[in-house]
Amino acid sequence: QFQTQLAEYEKYAALAQLALGAAHEINNPLLGILSHLELEARSAPEARRQEIQQCIEGATRISFTVRSLLNYARPAPLRLSHVNLERMIADTLSFLQHQPLFLGIQLELHVDPDTPAITADANQISQIMTNLLLNAAQATPAGGSITVTVEKVKFEDRLSIRVTDTGEGIPADVLPHVFEPFFTTK
Repeated sequence: QFQTQLAEYEKYAALAQLALGAAHEINNPLLGILSHLELEARSAPEARRQEIQQCIEGATRISFTVRSLLNYARPAPLRLSHVNLERMIADTLSFLQHQPLFLGIQLELHVDPDTPAITADANQISQIMTNLLLNAAQATPAGGSITVTVEKVKFEDRLSIRVTDTGEGIPADVLPHVFEPFFTTK
């Protein structure tokens, strides 16, 4: 059992080193692309500006993902702030609904009006939501729907965030592995 745990630790240590190298190789050209897009947006006609802005948002998400790889390799301290979940999730849904993967899929958000703001790391919550929504979209056929529901758990000091979709679900043999880092069926 100890040998198995040691092998897992060594695998994650190697992945952390890979993440550091990949993040450096991706981030440098990405910053140049972002700078160019921002300059282009300033002088572009209004019709193209929205398209360029979507590219900037996509590149910014890539940059955030790269930073997440770095944080996995060497975790950064939490950046806690007050988070309005309804606004944050609505912004995430608004961004994703324009992505090709979400075409033909109805996105819904239901937030209990009694839901308070929370103290959390907004970037981490946003990344989790994005990953859950991307997984849901990959499992949902065209014409389907994805629903995010946020509500306060009765008689407890916590919230519940549920992402449901009309896909076929996770196969029973895969379900035990869904919380393993880097596990994929692809």
